[in-house]
Amino acid sequence: EEAQLAWAAELRRVLKPGGLFICTTHGDRHRFLLATAADRERYDAGQVVVAGNYREGRKWFLAIHPPSFVREKLLAGFEEVKRSEVGAGERLIQDVWTARKPGRAHAAG
Repeated sequence: EEAQLAWAAELRRVLKPGGLFICTTHGDRHRFLLATAADRERYDAGQVVVAGNYREGRKWFLAIHPPSFVREKLLAGFEEVKRSEVGAGERLIQDVWTARKPGRAHAAG
């Protein structure tokens, strides 16, 4: 969680005012991957759940993000935060998030 929050904060810092941020997360459609009742309770309580017990960056390292965590923590400080769910027939089954950095974009001059 700490690394993810730092990542989002750094992207917000370097994004120009008014800039659009787009990311994907594993959300509700991946809840079935949570193997323990404790993990499901954490997810349902709005906490990100890291699954796999592997080092970050390994093939089976997985973080599952409840929508409330993404809105309230991961994308805190952004405006116009919106989630889109890709249709069941699509290949991508992650949540697609868009958010805007506060402020006005400066016109090129």
